[in-house]
Parts: sequence; structure tokens; C-alpha cells
Amino acid sequence: MSRGGKPAKGLEITYLAIFSASAAGADPLACLDGVMESQVEEDHPLRLFLDNVDPGELSAQTGLESRPVFKDHPFTAAQGAGVMLLQFWKDLSDARMERELRDKLEIRWFCGYNLSGDSPGAAYLSRLKEETGSGVIARLLKKAASRLKKTALADIYASLAEPASILAKLSQWREEPAPRGRFQGLCDTVREAFLAWNKNREEVDSIILGHLSRPDMSQVPMAALAALRLGISQMEYAGGMSGQVIIDRAVQLAKTYGDKDLAGFVNGVLDARLKTGITKGDDDE
Repeated sequence: MSRGGKPAKGLEITYLAIFSASAAGADPLACLDGVMESQVEEDHPLRLFLDNVDPGELSAQTGLESRPVFKDHPFTAAQGAGVMLLQFWKDLSDARMERELRDKLEIRWFCGYNLSGDSPGAAYLSRLKEETGSGVIARLLKKAASRLKKTALADIYASLAEPASILAKLSQWREEPAPRGRFQGLCDTVREAFLAWNKNREEVDSIILGHLSRPDMSQVPMAALAALRLGISQMEYAGGMSGQVIIDRAVQLAKTYGDKDLAGFVNGVLDARLKTGITKGDDDE
């Protein structure tokens, strides 16, 4: 029944996290965050930046840790420093930064927010800079610039480390309209799909066992088992996609990380569940 096609990136990442958690028997949420880091290439500019600049160290050196904004939120000063360093580097308003954190794995990783937790919204990001003040932001940028002096990123803060420039940038960003509604980004999609499995693992495996010719999960290759766990979790608990689309993508994942025989096995099990089970997918898609 599979029509083929490449699976969405978010589902592929979720699959890899489920595969890792299934294979290692490790903490599932740790596997989810480990997969996020693995998606950031070794030569990515963000890695080069963090190889030379430690946002946590700079937050301590500039006095950022003492700001009230960190006392009534779960977010840390190191994360706040990472956010501000990136905003001024990439010229990201608070509204755009919120979307970047929700949609781009490398941005979330750089700023120190894992996939298993929340990331801040525009209102918090605005308050962060207001309570930090232009003087502390200037010291933060200058310290980062000094550590990047002999790298390919040496010039990124050249014209931004003065309080007047910082105030002008903050004023410009405030004029950008706040986002309407909640933006559903790639990071949100990955987390929701993964948590659907993590919260219902016993039920998911019970459903899979019910569709096996022999009730022995140990005989199912790991590549196929991860695809089945992802597919069943989406069918039963996640919603938002038709059952056929779920099957197509799970089959493609099994083919990518296993082989054609495994893909056929995954297709058969999920197709049987789609025909006999009550799912939450949207069959109108």
C-alpha cells in the first residue's frame, strides 16, 4: 500500500530517537536530545562559534545571572546569553527568534534548549533584553568578539558591540509585529511525535504484538520495530495525518534504515492496524 516518497525530516529524527532508545535501553528523552545534536554538522558555523565561546561562562562574567528574569522562569542565564548572542549575530527580532527556536534544530541546540522541553516565546525574549540592559549586552558581545578574533567569525560583532548600536537594534526589533497564534515548527513536531510514543510505550508494543504471527518482540529487527513504534504512535495518539500517509512514511523509514523486506513487513503490520483499529488520524488528508 505504500506510495513511497521521502519521509518528513521531523519524522526521520523522531524515528532515529526511537531507534536509539529502543536499541540502547537508555533514557528516551536523552536519546531525543542526542539525536538533535547529531543533526548539526561538524563544520557548521554554530559549532565553530561554540568551540570558541561558552555562553555560560560569559553569562557569569557579565553579571547576567543576577537578572530577575531568571528567577521566575525555568530558562537559564546561559541559555539567555546564547539567545542574545545569536539574535545580534543573525539580526533576529524576538518574533523571528521564537519561530527559529521552534523550527530549527541547530538554533535550539546552539541556545541550549533541548527537544524534550519548552523554548521561550517572544514576550520572554523581549523581557530578557529589557532586564539585561544595553550595557550588559554590550559586554556580552565584546567578550564574544574577543574570543572569535582569530576565527572565520571574527567580524560578526564588529559594528554591534556599542550601547548606541544595541539600543537602535532593540528599537528596530520592537517595531516588528508580534506573531499571531502559536507557530508549529519542526522542533514541536518532533517532540510531539516522540512524546506520543514515550507516554504510551506499553500500549504501542501491545498493539504491535497483536499483529505479529508470533508474539515475540525480540524477533523484530530494530529498524522495523522503530518504524512500527512511530507509525502506531501516530495512528493511535498523535493525529494530524491520515493513516495512509503515516504508513507511507514509516515504510520509507524502514526501507532507508533497513531493507525492502523490512519495509514490506512494516507496511503489512500498519496496514492491518489501519483496517482493524480505531485511530486518531485525519483520513480526509
